[in-house]
Amino acid sequence: MNRVVKVPFTENGINDIIKRLEKLNKNMSDLGMDLAREIAYDGLSELNKQYANTPYQPNSDTINTSVERSVKSYSIVASGKSVIYDEFGTGDIGASNSHPEKSEYPLNDYNSGKTIRNANEHSAEHGITSGKYWTYEKDGQIYYTQGIPAGKQMYNTRNYIINEGIKKAKDKVVGDLLSKL
Repeated sequence: MNRVVKVPFTENGINDIIKRLEKLNKNMSDLGMDLAREIAYDGLSELNKQYANTPYQPNSDTINTSVERSVKSYSIVASGKSVIYDEFGTGDIGASNSHPEKSEYPLNDYNSGKTIRNANEHSAEHGITSGKYWTYEKDGQIYYTQGIPAGKQMYNTRNYIINEGIKKAKDKVVGDLLSKL
């Protein structure tokens, strides 16, 4: 990004550029938070795309996303009963399509819990002939499941921010700042 600022070599021209540079210096003190805000809101947009592209699962509940600001930073937040399940997956399907960082968190193993059962004649009637399964009820209907794959929505959003979002935000925020020079 090359920008040329022409300054007439006159008293007024020099005074004008001094004023602009002083204003630029003042605006640069906000640069860190401006970059953090831009990265957070761009990341929120990416996270929302990740959730929008997640295949529907009847046992997943609504997930809400937002950006929260603290004194010195911004955080991208996903909340709801299904966030952990959608991120890391569950059951046999989650185990075979697992999250690359699951072991770094204090989460239960796939197929753990008191309602997990081995496939049997009864589950075969519902398309589950091997492995483990469980049932759940939603809106008066009983569902048989072997879980869901890891959606990795936050993981993918973090990677987007690292690989694209930071540069994109830097180019936008610094470009906007310099365009006022």
